[in-house]
Amino acid sequence: MMSEKAPDPRDEFRVRVGQRLDAARIAIGFSFGDLASRTSISRGKLGDYFSGRTEPSLWVVARLAPVLEVDLYELLGIAAPVPRI
Repeated sequence: MMSEKAPDPRDEFRVRVGQRLDAARIAIGFSFGDLASRTSISRGKLGDYFSGRTEPSLWVVARLAPVLEVDLYELLGIAAPVPRI
């Protein structure tokens, strides 16, 4: 009897971040080549991130966010912190 392995939440996170990155790229009208030349990240590596094969580091997402004209928090799928008064 084989027990099923529980899904890894990082897998879902990686895929969702990739989907948001790709949607932002398409919305701005960039090809992988356009984005690669603006960020110095190879097309192959970008494809790995956007497909969810590889989880981009926070540093990579922070580099991509301004080029894609999208908020870092939006790409990560988390709410921006609310300033304390």
